[in-house]
Amino acid sequence: MSKPTLSANQRSKRTFWQRKISLFQHSKTASAAQFCRDEALSYQSFKAWQKKLDVQKTNEQPTQADFVRLQVPLQPTRDPNLMRCRFPDGLELAWDILMPPEAVVALIQEVRQR
Repeated sequence: MSKPTLSANQRSKRTFWQRKISLFQHSKTASAAQFCRDEALSYQSFKAWQKKLDVQKTNEQPTQADFVRLQVPLQPTRDPNLMRCRFPDGLELAWDILMPPEAVVALIQEVRQR
């Protein structure tokens, strides 16, 4: 059974909320309500997406095809807080070293779909 195709807008919203939820999970903010106030987010939307993404995560059965190991060396940058990766096709991505691995994967997947 194939996965349903998401529109660009749906992927964008999903990626946005994945990043915000990941940021909250790795923040020192004690409550989701405070995090939402600090980030100017709707608390109801935050909780709805948190639940939606959690349900999707538990329903998805990872397969070998879902993970692609990059055989590309990571390039050090002048900024010690950035990690940079250049792909064989010339695409170069950079991200904060504190970014959770799931968010890096989501970033790479989002860029690769364009």
